[in-house]
Amino acid sequence: MASQDRRYLPVWGATAAVCVVALAVVTPAKGSDDAVEVGRTCRTKLAPEFDISCGSYGFGDLRYACPTAAHVPDCPLTRALTIRNTGRSAVYVASISGPRQGVRKVSEERLLPPGERRTYRPGGDILFDITLRGTGSDPATLQVDAVE
Repeated sequence: MASQDRRYLPVWGATAAVCVVALAVVTPAKGSDDAVEVGRTCRTKLAPEFDISCGSYGFGDLRYACPTAAHVPDCPLTRALTIRNTGRSAVYVASISGPRQGVRKVSEERLLPPGERRTYRPGGDILFDITLRGTGSDPATLQVDAVE
């Protein structure tokens, strides 16, 4: 039995290497071309019991407020992010922030009616993410209206 397990080691090793490379590719770097900017959208058609990461699916890297989408070596931390519900139904939104990588505070999920705006201020912390969850069968959509 032990010899059969060993033949899978190269497969598991290759799988782990692919996962590490994929993680490195999808994790935006400071000042990357994936900087959050006005007009970017986050949209989901998932069932209401599931939320999505707008930082990963639409908005881009929320940690830094870069003046352009070009690579900027030392962008300042995002001080405020204003979003608007551009969908037809209310959505639930929460923010995730913290003082450093690995330390996260998740805000309470709050209802955002259609057409309404809300500004998230991490208060000196790093804004890591905004989560979006729909309330019905219509797609849930948020748009970035301002970045400071």
